[in-house]
Amino acid sequence: MLLNTVEYSDFDFEAIKRLEDFVPDKVADAHAHLFDTRFLPTSHNHPKDVAADFSTYQKCMMPILCTPKELRLNVIPFPEATMRDTSSGNLKKSDEFVASLIEKNPENVYEIIVLPNETAEQIEKRLTSPRIRGLKCYYFLSDKPNSAQLPIGDYLPESAWEVAKKHKLCITLHLVKSKALADEENLSYIKEMTKRYPDVVLILAHAARSFASWTAFETVEKICHTENIMYDFSAICETPAMFQILKKVGVDRCMWGSDFPVSLMRGRPISVADGFYWLGEGEKENIPNQWIVVCENLLAVRQTCMMLDFSKTQIEKLFWGTAANLWGF
Repeated sequence: MLLNTVEYSDFDFEAIKRLEDFVPDKVADAHAHLFDTRFLPTSHNHPKDVAADFSTYQKCMMPILCTPKELRLNVIPFPEATMRDTSSGNLKKSDEFVASLIEKNPENVYEIIVLPNETAEQIEKRLTSPRIRGLKCYYFLSDKPNSAQLPIGDYLPESAWEVAKKHKLCITLHLVKSKALADEENLSYIKEMTKRYPDVVLILAHAARSFASWTAFETVEKICHTENIMYDFSAICETPAMFQILKKVGVDRCMWGSDFPVSLMRGRPISVADGFYWLGEGEKENIPNQWIVVCENLLAVRQTCMMLDFSKTQIEKLFWGTAANLWGF
């Protein structure tokens, strides 16, 4: 998937047509990645010197979002495994890229990447603008083996919670371990830390990473009354987890997100047995007609709202109001 070759087919526009009476006129994307490959030497299958700024996002996403009158992003820079070695300079380049985006588009809000071993002082020095409103950790920035099965504390340092409390920042968390939210260690950590830091908003990305939909569907009730936990629905293409989260938690703590530019891939994640699988270009022979991920996601969100008999006001909260309240759009 290359940004400069994104093309939408008539088949894509069939999906978009079904969204015209659903996507509101004001959209806040709670989970959008902008990036510059100068500090991503090995990731994301992009050639060198490819960058995606707000204008790139608008070019790619406005048609899919039915050209909303207002658009805001929570911008999360892409991580790169080399960032864990600070001598590489790639974490610093990421911060510089965020600063350049803030200068061009201060109407959006931004997050910075935090490393597993960073101190509170080190993180604070990187908070160079009031438009930086969140912190983002990534499991593969840990130098420990088998990072996809790590406990949260091994890639989200407590120093990040301390800084978030002091500066009123949110933390966006992409859960790992096979069972995601249904993993007892993950669930215990979330309960403990949100209680210890009640003023810090923890955003569980990808509907608590419910690509295997049962993981959140069967678990969210255990933390549904924790007011400082929120959810973004980025890249989720099945209804059960989103349905259950909205039913148990309410729309005031849920936000739509795209996961741009992952949103532009063709295919979708699907629940399989007790896990999940990403359908994609490799299945073209058997599944020739594939929508891009964000079309699948938006149609699933639409179905969820229909099943819950959501009003127009509730849908507008999901796409704008909740994020606007959180980040002050």
